[in-house]
Amino acid sequence: MKIDNFKKWAADKSKFVAVSCHSFAMMPDFAHKALLLARDDQKLNKRLPQPPIDIWLKFYKAHKEITSTFLTFLSDPTGFNDSLSIVFDNPESLLGDDDNCSLEVFEANLDDHFIKKHESNFYDAYISFYEAPQELFDEHNPEERMVEKLADPIVYFIFKTYIPCWLYYGKFPIQFLREARQGNLDSLEKILRIDSSVAMDLRISKIIHNLRTTNPLKYEAIISAQLKHPQKPLLPLLKTSLAAMIAVISEAFGKRLNEPEIRELFDAVSRDYGIDDIDTDLPESPEAFKKAIQRKMPVWK
Repeated sequence: MKIDNFKKWAADKSKFVAVSCHSFAMMPDFAHKALLLARDDQKLNKRLPQPPIDIWLKFYKAHKEITSTFLTFLSDPTGFNDSLSIVFDNPESLLGDDDNCSLEVFEANLDDHFIKKHESNFYDAYISFYEAPQELFDEHNPEERMVEKLADPIVYFIFKTYIPCWLYYGKFPIQFLREARQGNLDSLEKILRIDSSVAMDLRISKIIHNLRTTNPLKYEAIISAQLKHPQKPLLPLLKTSLAAMIAVISEAFGKRLNEPEIRELFDAVSRDYGIDDIDTDLPESPEAFKKAIQRKMPVWK
């Protein structure tokens, strides 16, 4: 795969910033497919056993552990984001001919001098990965890789519940659990649209049971919510959230990318994939895209 449009975009930028931001701009397509697979119970359950309900419900209360796993997952390029694995699995590609080349050395010395000295090797290794002959990738089945990752119950929970809660509603599962247990029926209906298993929580099951006589109409709405996913498309939400992350990453490197630069990056990815000249999943209005980025940036900081 040629990524000439990305290389043009990266020409006047720090190579570390360019590679880091590009790796996340490339992530939405694969992550979107993983999110859809995780919520397709019938398709996935034919290939993976359901985690035990007691373990599953404990994930709702294990917010710190789930969040830590999620952030590690994002920062670990050998997770879903294989585009950086070539350089992290082979630190000599980053450090050139240095005698003491290891990932630990790379991470411990990530300062301005180190970046200037090694960013060219880093960038070249990244480009080489993407522009390697296609037959090197043909043996890998992306969906099988997704299933392998989702076999880990925590990863499955992250893609089925944690990320959708955050993308659709700007809340985390533990917040929905707390509010639903306190009798907030709006929160209960929303979380049931994402994960019907939460109805098996003892306190929530009692609330649903009592609704049969106290509020039959709401009871029917709660029951039907378990069969309806949120209607808003996931991909635009995912891309906007990752655009905010790109803004945070670039800011951490000392020069925050602005809205036009981030949009141009997503457009470059779209062209390199041969999809379209522009990324049509992003908000059409520059002002709307800018506000969406600003609104989501605090989550990543």
